[in-house]
Amino acid sequence: MAKELFEKTAFEQIANLYYKKNFGQATKQEIDMRMFHLFMGKIRESDERITDYKISKEPEITQSRVRSYRIKEQLLFPREID
Repeated sequence: MAKELFEKTAFEQIANLYYKKNFGQATKQEIDMRMFHLFMGKIRESDERITDYKISKEPEITQSRVRSYRIKEQLLFPREID
């Protein structure tokens, strides 16, 4: 049930971004950042201190891209850091 709720919420966020940007005007980076934010949300539920190396394995991106995305994610979707 939680997985279905997550998938529904994730789809709604992507759809809203797509529709808000007039059907296809959203940039690849905007979509990538939204997807990364959703991906990191799932990872944070299970392990807050996961490494860039571990994060990079599932989406098959480089560790440097993960670091870059994490910085951009914090700017776009701020959250408190302990």
